[in-house]
Amino acid sequence: MADSAYLLSTCPLLSALYHLCRERQHAALAQCGWSVWWKSTIRTGEDFGRMIHTALQATRCVMVVWSHQSIVSPWVQDEAPVGLERGVRRYVAMPSRPR
Repeated sequence: MADSAYLLSTCPLLSALYHLCRERQHAALAQCGWSVWWKSTIRTGEDFGRMIHTALQATRCVMVVWSHQSIVSPWVQDEAPVGLERGVRRYVAMPSRPR
């Protein structure tokens, strides 16, 4: 897990992209010495908070995807500062949807 890029998102677009490109993303990141950990891999019954805390403390990069949904998410508001405090947070901003 120490080589993981921890990605936070409540963005359905990013989630769909991840599922479509999972193998290619993992292969490309693995060639660069990285792996990806998504909190959606936590199974029912596992200690959600402890697993996320462990991942946030072990990772080399916390990637935050800012979207209209994520900026108001209490989960993202709790987790994103950990990466910032550790100096490992990076982010991308999802553009607003056209009206």
